[in-house]
Amino acid sequence: MVWLSDLALVMVTLIWGATFSITKAGVEYLDPFLYLAIRFGLAWIILRFTHLVFTRRSFTWTEIKIGAGAAFFLCTGFLTQTAALKYTTASKVAFITGLSVVLVPILAIALTKEKPHRTALIGALVSFSGLATLSLEPDIVGWIGLGDLLALACALSFAGHILFVGRYATRISPVPFSTIQIGITAVFCAILGLLRGPVPEFNTFPLSVWWGLAYLAILATMATTLLQTWAQQRTTSTRAAIILTLEPVFAAIFAYLMLGELFTVKTIVGGSLIVAGIVLAEIGPVHSPSSNR
Repeated sequence: MVWLSDLALVMVTLIWGATFSITKAGVEYLDPFLYLAIRFGLAWIILRFTHLVFTRRSFTWTEIKIGAGAAFFLCTGFLTQTAALKYTTASKVAFITGLSVVLVPILAIALTKEKPHRTALIGALVSFSGLATLSLEPDIVGWIGLGDLLALACALSFAGHILFVGRYATRISPVPFSTIQIGITAVFCAILGLLRGPVPEFNTFPLSVWWGLAYLAILATMATTLLQTWAQQRTTSTRAAIILTLEPVFAAIFAYLMLGELFTVKTIVGGSLIVAGIVLAEIGPVHSPSSNR
């Protein structure tokens, strides 16, 4: 059963890898917050229908509380990630977002007050040297660009989401959990989007934008959330984090194929350092909150 959960997480990373390029193309036509609201709104409609068909019951208070907690991290992560794609390349956002998995054991150490293992510290240093390689621009005041800062905030949010799901996902079934967190995220994004300005005329968007939103809603949001929740109920947060290191690699490949982003020396060196640091940080005997299951 472990290999099956690992395969499910690999599929999650592959699907997520394409989302950076699809989202970067989509936000050229639509406000990032409204783009996310449509994405999560479509996913919620499908999930809610699935929930009603297979369970035929209302949500419990425990499910609402846990789903709302996960929605906080999910919403913050996607908002900062989508905004980052307005200011920098899809491959850079993907690699910086990948730092979330090296932050998982570090945050777990902070929460459990365990002494950090040497490999976790070395991995963190290697990963952040990769971040510096990717983001350092001599002509930018303040060392790091806005897009990179937003991507780093996204990494922190997604690290919190991994830990939260690993700790609480076993208390409720995947469908209500996913339905609640995605529904709350959709509402919050819609409110922010409407506050930012008037709703554009959707009939002016090219068909590719709607195909992209369908991919993001059905596969990258609904299917991956269910798969991740199901898989993390059968493995540890640290094991899941190791597999998730594939996401920025897939994202860079999709960015090259779909957007024509070139593999520069900085991208290759910085991205490789981040991935290497992530693997180093995760191979040490660091106990995640969900490792005792």
